[in-house]
Amino acid sequence: MRALAALLLAVAAMLPASVQAGRIVDQDDLEILLGGDVKGLFDVSFPYDHLLMPDDPMGRAAVDFRLKFDGKYRFFSWSVHHQMAGIIRSPGFGDGLGGTAASVPGSPFKLNWDAVDEDTFALNGRMDRLVIKFHAKHMDLAIGRQPISFGQGYFFTPMDLVAVFTPSVVDREYKPGVDAVRADFWIGATGHISAVAALVGEWDLEGLLVAGHGGFTVGLFDIGFFAAKVHSDAVFGFDTSGSIGPVGVRSDFTVTVPKDDDPFVRGVIGASLYWPWGLSLSGELYAQSVGTHEPDEYMDVARTDRFERGELWTMGHFYGALSADWEVMPLIHVNLAAIVNFLDPSLFLGPGFSWSVASNADLVAGAFIPIGRRPAEMEEEDLYEIDETTGMITFLDEDEIIDLFEPRSEFGLMPYQAYVQMKLYF
Repeated sequence: MRALAALLLAVAAMLPASVQAGRIVDQDDLEILLGGDVKGLFDVSFPYDHLLMPDDPMGRAAVDFRLKFDGKYRFFSWSVHHQMAGIIRSPGFGDGLGGTAASVPGSPFKLNWDAVDEDTFALNGRMDRLVIKFHAKHMDLAIGRQPISFGQGYFFTPMDLVAVFTPSVVDREYKPGVDAVRADFWIGATGHISAVAALVGEWDLEGLLVAGHGGFTVGLFDIGFFAAKVHSDAVFGFDTSGSIGPVGVRSDFTVTVPKDDDPFVRGVIGASLYWPWGLSLSGELYAQSVGTHEPDEYMDVARTDRFERGELWTMGHFYGALSADWEVMPLIHVNLAAIVNFLDPSLFLGPGFSWSVASNADLVAGAFIPIGRRPAEMEEEDLYEIDETTGMITFLDEDEIIDLFEPRSEFGLMPYQAYVQMKLYF
């Protein structure tokens, strides 16, 4: 596996820098572009010492290829992206297209294929963009598979209800597309209204997301209001973004009203600052009333529907995040991200490095370092029961084992991880 990863990086590095996306047609009324990217990823997970964790490190090598066919003609434009991934991995390492994206919601329009789907090897593909956009003077209408996002948060995204990125996602360049119709209207100098209907499940009301967002500008601040219905939840919120002197500030706040449960609130406030000598800082504070403040209840929270479908990834109540990026040289950046659960307490660190090796190629490397109390120890005897009369041994099922599992911090549940990625654009 190490040899395969090294080969991928070497081949990508040797490709000529002149290979760039090309305009097949470039006229006044018609523009057609053909391009794409190839990304090679190698990552290793280092389990900690626990009965339910693997004994040895696990690795994965993946090649992700995306072909892009974009263009415009008079009053409409289009975007067609097909993504294909080949993955070699240790047994049980995980799934996903290349392992670098957010969770992809289900859809009755599959538009995907699996040539091989084995425990140690997978070859699959997905149509990630298939959208046509109509442009009028004060309106844009987009129909088809496209990314859907709302809100201002980066680490914590209360308004982002579909295909949410988690902290351990290596590559955030492309948010997975969903099948949707989106209309954007511009009113006056600063007014804006967006309306979205998207399929995030089967072809029924439960699988339909309907959302609306409207905003306007007051002084140096953009203010927006949000309403949505998704998975039988009603969600209401507002967001702001602007600047106070040299500091950029942002916020998102939402109230979610489930059909058969108690309402809960989520909110994030953040700030960003950049210095001309190449350093940028960004921080956020986040709170949510959903979840728990008791670590031994984390597994119950993680098995709820909204966590399993990826809508939420935080299991506690109060968090902070800070990221720093320093341009050491014009082509080299070093960065560090940190997320803390204040109530555990536990910490998630993400140091990283990026090097623009050519005009169309980047090398990225980094690690994920969790700091926090590890789960309570378990013994092999905890995994089965012995009938005292017959001596028969009955092994516990998965749910029973999870009930015995005792987390002692949120980020202490995670293993260490290191990765290297090569990105080539053409």
